[in-house]
Order: sequence, then structure tokens, then C-alpha cells
Amino acid sequence: MTKEPINSEERPEYFVVSKMKNGDMFYPKNIPNPRRGHSIWMTALLSSVFFIGASVCNSDIYYTIEAINYGLLAMLSMEIIYRIILALEELLYHFNSLYGNSYKKLAKRLFSFSWIPLISVFISVIIFIIFFMKHGLFDLTKMSCASLGLIICGLLLLRKIMNIEKAPIYNSLTIQKEGLDYGTGMALSFFYGYLNIILPRSGKESTNLKEEIEIYTDTHGVTFPVPRLILLIPQSCICLDSLASDKFPNIEACPSLRERTLNVAGVKNRVYKNSVYKISDEKRKRKICVCAEYATPLLTFKTGWTSIGPQAKNFKKHRKEIVQKFYSTLRDLLKNNLEITDLCELIYYDDIDENGKFRDISQFIMSRIRRLEREAKNLNDNLMVYVVLHLLPYDKLFNYF
Repeated sequence: MTKEPINSEERPEYFVVSKMKNGDMFYPKNIPNPRRGHSIWMTALLSSVFFIGASVCNSDIYYTIEAINYGLLAMLSMEIIYRIILALEELLYHFNSLYGNSYKKLAKRLFSFSWIPLISVFISVIIFIIFFMKHGLFDLTKMSCASLGLIICGLLLLRKIMNIEKAPIYNSLTIQKEGLDYGTGMALSFFYGYLNIILPRSGKESTNLKEEIEIYTDTHGVTFPVPRLILLIPQSCICLDSLASDKFPNIEACPSLRERTLNVAGVKNRVYKNSVYKISDEKRKRKICVCAEYATPLLTFKTGWTSIGPQAKNFKKHRKEIVQKFYSTLRDLLKNNLEITDLCELIYYDDIDENGKFRDISQFIMSRIRRLEREAKNLNDNLMVYVVLHLLPYDKLFNYF
């Protein structure tokens, strides 16, 4: 119910969504109420009008019924052909990553239908057999152009209420394209509600993460080869309480960075702090420190799809795609924000091996740090070459070489 009672401005409760005495929900006029599906029966009614109009334009009502039936079978056949095309793409590019090389999982995701199309196919096949036994194939010449046009319009409307496109594969396509999916929402919330607060200059000291790491380095006498927040995005969404555990023997816990206190969303003096870990680099025989943590929305997401809630099954079915969308959206947000793009490094990885054991995250972190060190060295070398070739006078240039 959306209608506001009289004198609503004098009653604050009339601006709040609430349950009324008769059990209906009251929605103020500026708050959208849930859609009630009225468009479904209106579409069905209009589709019926088109079909009745087609039978009026055609002298034989049985030919009209047969034409509608042929059109329905053609529509359902085209849907199956389209899903076969989608199946080919899934086989070529996603068969291992999304389906674990299981044809059964692939078939369930691509060829599941709601009960309406299945019943429609059953009835249409029976009607087709009856008419075929009576006079063979359908003779299109006995239908007028006006009648065929009305039948096509009716079938296009009928498609909307048959839930033909209700299948997990269409959910996957929506996740990839629309940007209104759960993965994108998680990334936006995490970026603007956390990263965009702790990474740039903030807090009473007005320092960014890099400056906080420099203060930590001076205080504790340790080495941070990469002054960034290493943000871990495990494919399984399993986020341990600490990276320093028996699962990762090369990682040690260290004191955290300084706490930063901010007022956020009505919470006074909210405390933010980031964890520091020491990692043994066996390849270069050194120990380095990193500021690292899991992307916490993944922990909440995993709790959601392992629960018994109404959406848990769908979340679990599409969890890999949602996590991938979370990562790609977060990567783009960081890339497009120049103030913090160099203050955070994302590591999106397959954390569970074939035996169900954790892969050593320290190896992934060290591999990324070495790559960043090489990139920084190459950048400095290129900058030095540019300075020598473009900024030094020519007489000093020869003396330099």
C-alpha cells in the first residue's frame, strides 16, 4: 500500500516503512514499494486479445490455433539453439574454471527451465501431432497477413510471461554485463566505505598509508619493500583470522600500524588500523614486512552463501563469478583513483589446491613484491636515461659517458 494517511506531515511515522493493522505494509510516497507482478496478468490479457484478434481476421479458428502452436514451438526451438551457442562458449573458455570439467554442471546451468516452458512444450507437441495426423504440415497460405502479424505480437508478449530466460546462465550474463550485481556492489561499498578512508590522508594526523608505513619503519627498524596495502582476494572466500598461522609457516605477526580515528556515518571516534606481517624470503635470504589483510566483504559473502537464507543457493552457484566481478570492479576503482592507486595491491588467487589444502599465501605475496621491485627498478632506470639524454647539456653528456 502506498497511499499516505491524512495529515501525514504531523505524524513522523508516516514517513517510515511500517506494517499496518491489517497486515499490509505501508510505504511513504517517496519510498518505492515492491513490485506486485500486475504487469504479468496485464501482459497475458493483451496477448490473449492479440490471439482473439488473429482468429477474427482468419476464417478458420483451427488454423489460428495451429499457427499459434507453430509459432510457440519455433520460439522455444530458437531458445534452445541460443543456449547451445552459449554452451559452446562455456566449453571453450569456462569449462574448467566454472564447472570443474563437469558436463553435468554445465547442463544444469544452461538447460534448466521453469515449469511454464516445459508444460508449454508438452502441450505444443501434442497439438502438433493432432493437427499433423489430421492434415499434415501447416499451410501458411491460408493465413492472412493481419492474422499472422497479430499472432507474432501475441507470441512476443507471451514470451515475457513464460520465464523462458529463467536459467543460471542468464544470471551469469547479468553479472558480467550489467554492473548491478552483488560483486560490483560489494566492491563499491568496500572501496568507498573502507579503502577510500584508510588509504588517503585521513585521521587526526592526516597521513596516508605510505606515510604511516614510513613512520612504522623508523620506529621499528624494519624493511617494507612495497609501501602498499596488500589486499588478498581468495577464490574460496575463506578468510583466516590471521595470516600468521600454522598453514603459512613463513609468516609472522608484527605490531599493527598506528591507529587512526575518524568520525564516520554517525560513529564517533571510529578506530581503523592495519595489520603488519613479517615474511621470510627464502629466495633472497631476507625478511621483509608487509601490510596485508583479506578483503573482508568476502568473509561476509561466504557467510551468506553457506547459510540457509532464500538467496544462499543462488549465491553459492555463482560465487566464482561474483568474486571475479568484485575483483575486476575493485581493480578499476583503484586504477581510476590517482590518489590511492599506488597505495593498494590486489592479489586475486586460487587458494585451495587439488587436495583441499591451503596454498602458501607467502609465496604469492613474495612473487608480487619481486615483480613490483623489478618494475620500480626499470622505472628508475628509464627515468635516469631520460634525464641524461634530455636534461644534461651536450658538453656534459659526453663527459658523463
